[in-house]
Amino acid sequence: MLTTVEVDIGMTKWTRTIVEGEEHNHGFVKQSPELDSANVTMSRSENGADLDAPKVTSYIKKMTVMKTTNSGFESYLIDKYTLLPQTSERCMATELDCTWSYVSNNQLDYFEIREKLRSQILLGFFGPAEKGVYSPSLQATIYDIGCLILQAVSEIETTRIDTPNLHYLPMKALDQLGEKFEDDIFIPTSEPSGTITCTVGRTML
Repeated sequence: MLTTVEVDIGMTKWTRTIVEGEEHNHGFVKQSPELDSANVTMSRSENGADLDAPKVTSYIKKMTVMKTTNSGFESYLIDKYTLLPQTSERCMATELDCTWSYVSNNQLDYFEIREKLRSQILLGFFGPAEKGVYSPSLQATIYDIGCLILQAVSEIETTRIDTPNLHYLPMKALDQLGEKFEDDIFIPTSEPSGTITCTVGRTML
């Protein structure tokens, strides 16, 4: 007898293209690589007749974000193996994955919850539009984002954020060209980098 069914589904975002200032009738542009996704598991109860409540987990995958200022990496533990210099001005970028589960699955507006959560990710990463918010590290930022999500969306029980670093390094070679680096030109690099993960959850009584 079939006891459990698990379904994964993903939705790629497309937007209607604009041609000469007007929305095109049948033309769309893929908003890659960000992907909305969800997993639902449904099982029979032990008696084999009734169904247990579905277990729903939602995702945002490959949300690529960058802030070109108001970011640093400083005040960390330094020992004889430390090679990375501290800085209070850098370019910070990541391809973010966010996973979340729900306090209950009863009559939820999953679309509204997803939109609220996404807005908190952007608020926590970038801060207010005009002034932004300073990030002392990517680690601190994704912890703050997790807390913002739980404060803003009461239906969410836990959230996990995975953020592999996408490094854009200062172009020091400008000196050789007779120019001065003024926090303005950064070069993407494929050098090895870390993946930072943070999980924040509620204490369920």
